[in-house]
Amino acid sequence: MSYHLRRYEASKYWYARITRPDGTRGNWKSTRKTAKRDAERVAQQWDAAESSGHTLVTLEQAYSLLAKHMQRKGDSARTLEVLRLKASHVCSAFGRERDISTIKLADTEAYMDHRREQGRKDATIAKELGYLIGALKRCFKHNLYLGNYEALWPDSLDKQFKGRERWITWHEYLRLLDEIAPQWKDHLIVYTSTGVRFSELYVLRTSDIRGGVLHVRGTKTDGADRRIPLSEEASEALKRRTAESVDGTLFPINSPDIDSQKRAWLRALAGACRRLKIPHASTNDLRRTFVSWCWHRGLDERAVVKWMGHSSEKMVRNVYGQPSMEHYKAEIAKFPSRHLPPSETPPTQPTQWN
Repeated sequence: MSYHLRRYEASKYWYARITRPDGTRGNWKSTRKTAKRDAERVAQQWDAAESSGHTLVTLEQAYSLLAKHMQRKGDSARTLEVLRLKASHVCSAFGRERDISTIKLADTEAYMDHRREQGRKDATIAKELGYLIGALKRCFKHNLYLGNYEALWPDSLDKQFKGRERWITWHEYLRLLDEIAPQWKDHLIVYTSTGVRFSELYVLRTSDIRGGVLHVRGTKTDGADRRIPLSEEASEALKRRTAESVDGTLFPINSPDIDSQKRAWLRALAGACRRLKIPHASTNDLRRTFVSWCWHRGLDERAVVKWMGHSSEKMVRNVYGQPSMEHYKAEIAKFPSRHLPPSETPPTQPTQWN
């Protein structure tokens, strides 16, 4: 098998062009700028695989590799249980002994149609296929999968795959407080004032509030416990919850189970948004709202990263923090004009938050 590398004119990507002994051709495009070494590595991997023979890797082995990676990363037992559940659905449809190199786009599209016929929502299907592609990605990094895992994602699920940018403005927040049912007001306040997840809210106890600081037990990754200073509004909301608490739980589950509680909360939030005629907001959008408000007020980025329970500033900055229109207007006001000529001094790096 032969290969050669090239970069097209005006392109930022390198391509590996493959010609196999049987005359068939393939290509691989790097996903990074100036990633010639990546294209070389992939081409060499393909060459080695062709000369040594194909290694069979089953779908079950691929998921096992992903689970080990998640354990090393520190994901909690709850997150690993979600992985096992999602993997069981995919393995039931594809077969646990299915060779991962034989999975094509037509297979994932057929799986999507099958799950839709069973009444599953696109968000659920996207989660299941997301774990599948994650497993193939781990195999690719270990030279066990030579296909293009990104090409397996059905086009009709693109909107589920892309990250949301929804966060609520302060004006929307005040209207939601007036509109949402009284029993959910404190939920809304704590979500937007602390950035906690849904699963973290319902394990909070009165003993977790000490000296104006809330101790949050992380549920997504082990060791993600964090302490978040409380704003005045959040402190008042938690004082009310403490006074009403019977068994020490700040937010008791009033439904038969946690899933029913989540559906009730989401119905209340969606209903309030619909009555106010504002875009729908999810629980994760309220978490994004917390970071965006911190951004707009110029809070220290390192502090916000710790409050969110992430180790990467890039994750918080790119996924959660969303600038406001006021921020954009303030930035364009720095553009040169007749009254504000361009500065003679060299430009400096922009600040992360403002």
